[in-house]
Amino acid sequence: MKLSKLYSNQQQYFDDIHFNSGLNVVLAEIRLSTNTEKDTHNLGKSTLRDLINFCLVSKKDKDFFLFANEQFASFIFFLEIELQTGTFLTIRRSVKNGSKFSFKQHKEKFQDYKNIPDDQWDHFEVGYDKSKHLLDSYLNLTEISPYSFRKVIGYLLRSQNDFDDPFDLGFKGAHSQWKPLLAKILGLDSQAIEQSYEIESELEDLKDKKKKILPTVEAKNISEIEGLIAIKNQTLKIKEDQLKSLDFSSVDQITTDNLVKQFGKDIRKINNDLYYQKANLDQINISLSDSKIKFNVKETQQLFQDIGIIFNDQVVKDYNQLIEFHNDILKERRSFLLKEKTRLEQEINDLSNSLKDLNIKRSESLELLNSNDILDKYKVLANEIATIKSNISYLQDQSLVFQEAKEIQNSIRIKEADYEKVVATIENSIESNTASNSESVFANIRLNFSHLVNSVISEPAMLSVNLNNENHVSFSASLLDSTGNKTSADKGNSYKKLLCIAFDLAMLKAYQNKNFPHFVFHDGVFETLDDRKKENLLKEIYSLGNEGIQQIITMIQADIPNDYEEVSEWITDSEIIVRLHDDGKQGRLFKMQTW
Repeated sequence: MKLSKLYSNQQQYFDDIHFNSGLNVVLAEIRLSTNTEKDTHNLGKSTLRDLINFCLVSKKDKDFFLFANEQFASFIFFLEIELQTGTFLTIRRSVKNGSKFSFKQHKEKFQDYKNIPDDQWDHFEVGYDKSKHLLDSYLNLTEISPYSFRKVIGYLLRSQNDFDDPFDLGFKGAHSQWKPLLAKILGLDSQAIEQSYEIESELEDLKDKKKKILPTVEAKNISEIEGLIAIKNQTLKIKEDQLKSLDFSSVDQITTDNLVKQFGKDIRKINNDLYYQKANLDQINISLSDSKIKFNVKETQQLFQDIGIIFNDQVVKDYNQLIEFHNDILKERRSFLLKEKTRLEQEINDLSNSLKDLNIKRSESLELLNSNDILDKYKVLANEIATIKSNISYLQDQSLVFQEAKEIQNSIRIKEADYEKVVATIENSIESNTASNSESVFANIRLNFSHLVNSVISEPAMLSVNLNNENHVSFSASLLDSTGNKTSADKGNSYKKLLCIAFDLAMLKAYQNKNFPHFVFHDGVFETLDDRKKENLLKEIYSLGNEGIQQIITMIQADIPNDYEEVSEWITDSEIIVRLHDDGKQGRLFKMQTW
């Protein structure tokens, strides 16, 4: 995989960039005499790296300069890359739809797809997650599988902030997020390393779980809890036997039967009788109060006269006889009702007295039952049994917690055994790949690295890998003195940068004929080096370029050695793919006002 072409839909602001297969230089010049004391920070030489990363399916970041500045809203960028198969892939990404990507595979290089219809793209405006999978599918980087291309891109696009450590690029995630990938690149058993981190995480979770549940247990061990349960069960049986031996066949039992059965039955019967007798009494009272005849003869006679009807004396006489007959009957009935009323009132009174006596007797029986010694003993035993059962239930819960802790501990032992096996696998992988007679990928990268550093600064250097005290794989790159011991020279910024550049190039050289990226971007590659080291480094860059390793480097005019007056005397014009300067907007990467 190499870069082929970068262009946009806004050619008046951004020139097309065609990449060479070998060396590609982004040069920044100071042309105005008034700026000779200034740097070239705002010209855009470092911005090119960000644009390449933008097109290679990076995640959208609202603070990225293209999204944070309104003048870029209409821009669409196109990156053409060369695939391992010899075909080409163009990736399209607009600023407006910054989370969408389009892909088109083609046979010829240096194509221009700014204006083709949407349906001519193989995949148009695809979402971020799917686009990552599509890019991996197109690139087919089997040497880093199953890891994504986006995982390795940090070692291919080094910014000025990425030269502190050859391996750790300031990844936001934990070591488990990048060390397995690096191990894969170096030819080590990355699956075992990844598995070790997974087991460590699982062990930590199990130990935390055990630590959280054990403080809820008061006893020190499961034996103590089971012993307490056995003692409590024994005590419970004794108490239950005592409860069963209590004799309730005496007067207390009779009293209880009378209370529950006889008193209740009699009280219900009296209440029913009282209800019906009171109802009968109410009816008698109503009859006694409603026994008068309400018909008035004189008023009726006057009414007949008013309407001209004769109301003769015979009618009056017969009516008066009827009244007398009615009154005779009424007197007899009234006498009967009065006698019945008297009888009912007496019966109601007797029933009320009987009900009162029964209630008193029931109260006395209850008092007798509640004050009896055998019942008091029953209550005490019942309470003790309930308490013991509650204690046993609590202890059984505690036992279950201990059982759960035991199961967790068993899981911990199994995981620890698995972890030991994985660590042993990692150790064997390191040992076999780092052996002096090894022909492994790591051994190849190690030799390439040592050669590059020694060629530039005439000092040997070494890559090494080992397990630290925490059984984590640890990578190091060090300069060596004449005796082969590590020196502190690698602590300086210029040497740190050189070690990073050497590692990246050594890695690409080891994979130059395999399904692996074959390009690298180094920002400010010659800065802080003396002239001799610059000459040596450029010689190695050319050599690697001739072997098929594409390198994009940025430099400023002042980086050329003093023996050269012009950059073109040191680097050919064809290798300078972007020439920036301080003489107006045309000298910037984007031909517009700075933002």
